[in-house]
Amino acid sequence: MKNKRINNNQKSKWETMRTDVINTQRNQNINSKNKQYRVKKHYCKEWLTKEELKVFIETIEYSEHKLFFKMLYGMALRVSELLKIKVQDLQLKEGVCKLWDTKTDYFQVCLIPDWLINDIKEYIALKSLDSSQELFKFNNRKYVWELAKKYSKMAELDKDISTHTFRRSRALHLLNDGVPLEKVSKYLRHKSIGTTMSYIRITVVDLKQELDKIDDWYEL
Repeated sequence: MKNKRINNNQKSKWETMRTDVINTQRNQNINSKNKQYRVKKHYCKEWLTKEELKVFIETIEYSEHKLFFKMLYGMALRVSELLKIKVQDLQLKEGVCKLWDTKTDYFQVCLIPDWLINDIKEYIALKSLDSSQELFKFNNRKYVWELAKKYSKMAELDKDISTHTFRRSRALHLLNDGVPLEKVSKYLRHKSIGTTMSYIRITVVDLKQELDKIDDWYEL
């Protein structure tokens, strides 16, 4: 009987050790997957031409929705950033907006294009918003994504757009209009130009082709 109890105890210890090993392996696998997910960041592939963007905006009926997408594009905002903006964050005279990080209590400055300022003023007056209120009542990113899909379909745009399409479109339009890459990067609030290049899918081949166009006339 004594030997049997010892064997059972040993068995219990081995089962405990086995469970601990399995759990450790699972945690390592999860951490590994999370690490891979963080490294492999996939950006929105689609973007709208200026003509497509105009059709999209003109399709929107409600003033709240229209201003939301105009700000997404014009200020090159992420949806999460726009949903957090309060009236007091907007400094319309200076043409800037504070984007707060609630975790660090730190803010970044975002530029407001001149053509957006009157729209924002009229909207605030229409909704009778005070300074402490958030600019938009809806705070569900899925709802905004559904709106983007809805209006894209209404505008008959044959593109699989998302809410991030507008930020990327703004970046590409600025670049195509001759704004230097480093300034576009700053406008997007990216930490490095490399991030911006990945974001708008500029490759070394693209840069080489542009250089070839410029240097076509030059021979030593």
